[in-house]
Amino acid sequence: MRLNFLSVRGRRMSSTICQAAGSPARLRMLTHPVLPTPTPMQVVRRLHFETGYYSRCWEISSAHLDAEAHRFLAELADIATPTLFLFVAFRIPYSPAIGLKLIATPWTDENLRAVEGITAKRLMQEHRKKGMPESLVHALHLAALADVRMLVFDADAQVLDGLPIYDE
Repeated sequence: MRLNFLSVRGRRMSSTICQAAGSPARLRMLTHPVLPTPTPMQVVRRLHFETGYYSRCWEISSAHLDAEAHRFLAELADIATPTLFLFVAFRIPYSPAIGLKLIATPWTDENLRAVEGITAKRLMQEHRKKGMPESLVHALHLAALADVRMLVFDADAQVLDGLPIYDE
């Protein structure tokens, strides 16, 4: 017997349908109430858990970074990133987008203590001490909490509800 699965997602419900022997059968159906604008952590949780898709690669709008953070990342992409940053910045060819490879994610106290011997708060302090702009600290640490390994900031990417947007 061959089983075909189809996930159908809408604004208010998601459904998984299984087709066996030509007859469709609904396996599950979840309804989602309309929610107010989410907080940044709710955005992370939604992207990480509720969509049904788990990815360690995110592309988000560079509008979530202020001009100072753009300059900071561009400079890091052109030099060897300092080791305690726990990420490597790189340019994407033929694009103004900048990518980051995050190291030792998720950046929780438990994981960072085991890997680097520091806490998440200490890592944030190190980032600020080395001049990292606050908008980048915020976006970077939210992504790292969601166990993202590759993060791309691109002007053409989606803006995420619940994260600050900076006008240039």
